[in-house]
Amino acid sequence: MVEALEPVARHTDPPTSHAAAASAVPAAGAIRGHVLEALRLAGKSTRLRGLTDDELLAEFARRSWPGTPSGIRTRRRELVDAEPPQVIDTGITRKTATGRHAIVWAARPEGGPR
Repeated sequence: MVEALEPVARHTDPPTSHAAAASAVPAAGAIRGHVLEALRLAGKSTRLRGLTDDELLAEFARRSWPGTPSGIRTRRRELVDAEPPQVIDTGITRKTATGRHAIVWAARPEGGPR
């Protein structure tokens, strides 16, 4: 199901955006899989209960998984927008290193609410 999603560009985007979307297709499924794995593991932690985007990026770095910050956030967004959503907003926020509040994301439990 995760592999069925494909990076896209809007019709109004410049040619460079369309080229970037096409070049992201081979790695996108693997990155989405890593996003889900990291969020599932964090969801099992009573301390974390999910990850902010910054924490997700740190987890990718810690595990030496491939992906750029922009690409990882884009793959997470695709999983939020999937039907049914694979990633959900937990309703929790945590402060980032800059002191701003960020959404804590989690993998949607199997058979869980949309």
